Amino acid sequence: MLDINLSKLPNGVFIKKDFHLIQGDTVYKKFEKYQTAIENGDSVLYVESFDVNRNWLVSRYIVSGKERLASGWQTEYNLNGNKIYERYCDINTGDCNRYFKYTYYPNGNIMAITSYDKKKLNGTSAFFYNDGQIKNSLEYIDDKLWNINAYYDQNGQILDQGNFCDGNGYVNVYASNGKLIKMKWFKNGKLKKEKAIHLN
Repeated sequence: MLDINLSKLPNGVFIKKDFHLIQGDTVYKKFEKYQTAIENGDSVLYVESFDVNRNWLVSRYIVSGKERLASGWQTEYNLNGNKIYERYCDINTGDCNRYFKYTYYPNGNIMAITSYDKKKLNGTSAFFYNDGQIKNSLEYIDDKLWNINAYYDQNGQILDQGNFCDGNGYVNVYASNGKLIKMKWFKNGKLKKEKAIHLN
């Protein structure tokens, strides 16, 4: 059940709601809220829907006459209020295939933000250590690793990534203590071989 203070549309108007009073607090099992706005001359409708047994969504629509067309970022949250998906809908094409997926460590800290198009890794994805420090930023093209934009140890020191560039070359892989443990070779963004480094 949800504390209403976590609602994503604080200025929205309730259309439906199903709740319990627990020690004087309103705790929601289900609700739907609407919020309207004018953005760049367009009539925009935001809809927040929450069902403790299903999902928690904030959807954005352009209103045209009696139609509402998905447009812009549509967001899904987990029950803790953390984003798990952000999906972009292009009103001109009706395409909603571009999205970000958010994953978390058990303590709730962000683990990764991965970028997809048509269910394939595309664009820049970021990975983090448990303390929030960035681990690496990777660029993918059509589900293939293409470039390493950043590569850090847990102390924020830059790691030697190897000679990998534009989908080709080798990548160094490190243990959490910063020791080199493996090398991976790629060709055109696909893993071709890997070799473990034996530590003394």
